[in-house]
Amino acid sequence: PAPVRRGVTIIDRLLCTELHPPGDVPPLDVAEMQEPKTNREKYAIHKQAEACAACHRSIDGIGLTFENYDSMGRWRDTDNGYPVDASGELINTDQDGTVNNAVELMQKMGSSRTVHDCYTRQWFRYAFGRSELPEDIPTLQSLQEGFWLSGGDIIELVVNIAGSYSFRHRRAN
Repeated sequence: PAPVRRGVTIIDRLLCTELHPPGDVPPLDVAEMQEPKTNREKYAIHKQAEACAACHRSIDGIGLTFENYDSMGRWRDTDNGYPVDASGELINTDQDGTVNNAVELMQKMGSSRTVHDCYTRQWFRYAFGRSELPEDIPTLQSLQEGFWLSGGDIIELVVNIAGSYSFRHRRAN
């Protein structure tokens, strides 16, 4: 399992937050660390290093909720013979709080306006074949509001994108 990769992927693709590690992060001193018993213990060193702690609180808080799944996605109750702790935390959203596992995380994220808006943004980027430009913001905001008010109706979102003025008309170069 790779909780950091999982956490970064969710933060990037479902929360639309780009993470940029600062350039002055020193290498972790793993020599002083005891041999970790579980994957969670292995990644706990991130929170001990001050330069890493701020970002890894959100990354690991999401990524570690998937600890019940091995690297192939199979269910597991133990990690190196120890019980799996799949608890985590969602932060920097409108649904912040602790969760016991990935299912609770997804339920919390499913009711998040932040996630709905990001999902709409990802569909916009796919449909237009590019990232949004400043002049696209009113269209994007309208699409986001419509998707939220529809209760997350994906078909309605696609219809609204295809029916938008921006989608149906080319910009003059």
